[in-house]
Amino acid sequence: MIIEYFDEFMQEFNYPYLNSQCVTLFDGYLLFKGIQLCDAKDHIENFTEGLPVSSQTKRNYRTRLRRFIEYILEQEDVG
Repeated sequence: MIIEYFDEFMQEFNYPYLNSQCVTLFDGYLLFKGIQLCDAKDHIENFTEGLPVSSQTKRNYRTRLRRFIEYILEQEDVG
């Protein structure tokens, strides 16, 4: 669902802090939970809380995923 935007996002913004592994995990989370793209931002915190990483890394992932999802929503002209 969202992984298809990853290469396009990276080419446009050259955002080195987001990696495909994180996006793939979040994509799987969204699909497993049945979460629509327009609601994805609301579930970033729940997703990161379940990750076995430090609290600083969780905060970083939240910021990076939020920017990525905002980009996708803008591309899709969604809310």
